[in-house]
Amino acid sequence: MTEALVLETIRSTDTRIFNGDGCGLEWIWDRVNERYGIANTPRSYYERGTLGHAMIQAYLEGNNPYPVLEAYDPPEGDWLETTKCTKEGLLDETWETYTRWQTQYDSLEEYEGWDDVSCEVVLEATTPNGTHISTEADAIFTNEQGEIALADWKLGTSKSGKAMQLYVYWYTMKQSGWCGDKPFRAWFHYPTYNKPIVHIKDYPGDKFIEAYIDHAQEQRTKGPYLPNPDWFPCSQCEWKDKCPLWGGDWNETREIEVIVV
Repeated sequence: MTEALVLETIRSTDTRIFNGDGCGLEWIWDRVNERYGIANTPRSYYERGTLGHAMIQAYLEGNNPYPVLEAYDPPEGDWLETTKCTKEGLLDETWETYTRWQTQYDSLEEYEGWDDVSCEVVLEATTPNGTHISTEADAIFTNEQGEIALADWKLGTSKSGKAMQLYVYWYTMKQSGWCGDKPFRAWFHYPTYNKPIVHIKDYPGDKFIEAYIDHAQEQRTKGPYLPNPDWFPCSQCEWKDKCPLWGGDWNETREIEVIVV
């Protein structure tokens, strides 16, 4: 395990396959520090995810989720749409996704035996190297036996979630005093998948997560593939010849070095 902590390789291109759009390093930081960096351009699948999460929270808190849809005010701007989620069909698609989630939530064994659930929990942490992050967990479950579980709803995208997302949540939960040294238990819930629950196992340890967070911060601030603060078109990016989105073959890998004291 120490060897894995001392030298770990991360392919930056792996982050791009999650949303298929935008700079991978920009995405990686937004996922680690996801309370910030919201895109200016409305995205239909983001809107569906946001609405769906609000409806789920209402349901789990004992309220009627439908008024969330009734009160929805679409943001202005040129929307980015997909064949699976359009602005015109957004409300119907969100309701369909939500009802699938609710049916599964009421029947899946993963959700049995929990006494309490907290939704949209803001979690903050600072690594030993001084990198501060603020993130938000979809749901944290607890019971009288002191067990804890973490769930993340995947409503706004058809892409696969990355284990690192839940690892970062768990790390911030530990730093925030939520789970201490409790056994790691977490899963993604995809209402539209044939296999809706995907369990994530084997938390790699705090030092690994700290290295990942520090690495993301270093790469976004010191380059060479820096996020664009002004949102200029990717066609102007000087690194597009290496970017897979422009037909390049970016096989570069980066190494994280962790000093184990």
